[in-house]
Amino acid sequence: MSQKVQRLGSDRVIEAGEGLVVSSTVDMPNWDVRDFRRTAIHFQGQKYFLTHKEKAAGRFRYRLVPWTEDFEDIAGHVVEYDEAFVKDRDEVLRAQASARRLSVFFPFFYPVIGLLPGWIKRWLADSYGVSEEVTTQQSLFLEYAVIILAIAFVSITTMAGGMVGAQSPPWIAQLLKGSWLVFFVVTPDAVVRHHKVLGESSYPWGFWEWLWRWRD
Repeated sequence: MSQKVQRLGSDRVIEAGEGLVVSSTVDMPNWDVRDFRRTAIHFQGQKYFLTHKEKAAGRFRYRLVPWTEDFEDIAGHVVEYDEAFVKDRDEVLRAQASARRLSVFFPFFYPVIGLLPGWIKRWLADSYGVSEEVTTQQSLFLEYAVIILAIAFVSITTMAGGMVGAQSPPWIAQLLKGSWLVFFVVTPDAVVRHHKVLGESSYPWGFWEWLWRWRD
């Protein structure tokens, strides 16, 4: 006896007696076997609930039976299972897979990401799982490293005495000015943001963001 098979995107729906068997590559959320508060699954005008679930050969098989009027239970979730459902589900899964692949490269840029405004870091956290706390902390380490390098260069140049003078290369004088500029620009931000991190602020402050964005 042949079985009627319908395709919904990447899923297959097989008629099995009065019920259905849904074959999918996806472990669908809320499609679990429960004794009460079952998920109500609507398919082509009929209402079903799940009685069996298994995984074999890389696919999930869901056994659905009709939800009759005398079935006394309150639905925990309601699913309209159709082509739109499968399409939306697969698009979300593809976006999540793409985000996971991209997120592999983010840790290399954490110190720089931590300098970005807080709202961007929160968007990266929601979209790609980038930690707001870790990126902010690593950006502080970067700032302290830059401050130490600037102090070291100014100190070495000052101790060298005549190294910065009329006969010194122009780039030495430019680096010295840049070191002082970096010191006075980076230090206030590192101190204030470090104070906010130690104060357990819930907002992931970016570089000098505290100057124009006041929050508790």
